[in-house]
Amino acid sequence: MSIGLKEIEDAIAGDPTGLAAWAENFYEERRQQAGVAYGLEGVRAVTEALVRMVLIVAVEGETVATGVELVDGGRFMARKGIIICCGALRMPRVLMLSGISSTKQLEQIGVKQLVKRTQVLRSLLNGPTFETPQARKRSLR
Repeated sequence: MSIGLKEIEDAIAGDPTGLAAWAENFYEERRQQAGVAYGLEGVRAVTEALVRMVLIVAVEGETVATGVELVDGGRFMARKGIIICCGALRMPRVLMLSGISSTKQLEQIGVKQLVKRTQVLRSLLNGPTFETPQARKRSLR
């Protein structure tokens, strides 16, 4: 590109540095939240649960996530699929403890690799934060 930034074909597959189309959910030609576009019928949302790892098994030569194990030892098993939302800083930890990462990273923490994903911990960015003088005054009260 003429401004010195590379064009990214898939903005959610690895290195996000550059320019890409915004990833959005569309349903019936309208931009919508994922829960509206795809519906949450039959989906059980669990909050306030701290995930330790994804439970993974081999089924007919394919690696499949079957549920999650919580830090307190509890388990949630999936019938169809799992969605884990741990935030930008906790998600890599959950993936690595589950055996999902690069061989080198997993060897460093003594975890057996179940799924090779070299992008775990790559491009790890926390959103920028700005402190205004007004916010600082409020926080000191």
